[in-house]
Amino acid sequence: MPDLLKLPTRNNSGDVYVVVETPRGSAAKLEYDPQLRVFTLSKALFLGLTYPYDWGFIPSTKGEDGDPIDVLVLHDAATAPGLVLKCKIIGVLEVLQRRGRRASVTID
Repeated sequence: MPDLLKLPTRNNSGDVYVVVETPRGSAAKLEYDPQLRVFTLSKALFLGLTYPYDWGFIPSTKGEDGDPIDVLVLHDAATAPGLVLKCKIIGVLEVLQRRGRRASVTID
């Protein structure tokens, strides 16, 4: 498997590439491990809860936490971990996390 963190960020049409980590309907949060080049279980959700949309990351980016920029993908198709989607950005949330506290969200 290629190193998904090092894929291009955009294609020639300006679409952003997104690597799916946790697909819609999953009851487990998955994350890509760049050393193993596989997806690993990060945590299980509470019984009865599932992710309503795909979560993933934009390759070749780095947020303030050192991880790739996270992405929520709104669409109806079924996906799987590792699938690379071509996406258009329609909005941005800046999420501030504090250790031991709930995260606060600001929308610009």
